[in-house]
Amino acid sequence: MLFFCSVSHLSYPGQYRAMFVQNVRVLHGSQVRPVSGDDDPQMKYYSVICGVCQTNVGVMDSEEVYHFHHVLESQV
Repeated sequence: MLFFCSVSHLSYPGQYRAMFVQNVRVLHGSQVRPVSGDDDPQMKYYSVICGVCQTNVGVMDSEEVYHFHHVLESQV
């Protein structure tokens, strides 16, 4: 499990936002840009990987909100 207390994205199925995470690592040296939808030039995004298998799982923005993609839903 990587995150909990999340909110699903309204426009993009399989994407969630979370502030409480575990077992992830933020690559502060790997700044990325969203494909579309974010026009704020002040916002920065950093790659986030799984702390166990190093798979790319999403991004963290400059407000320390995590955005996860390709999420399998669970009711645990």
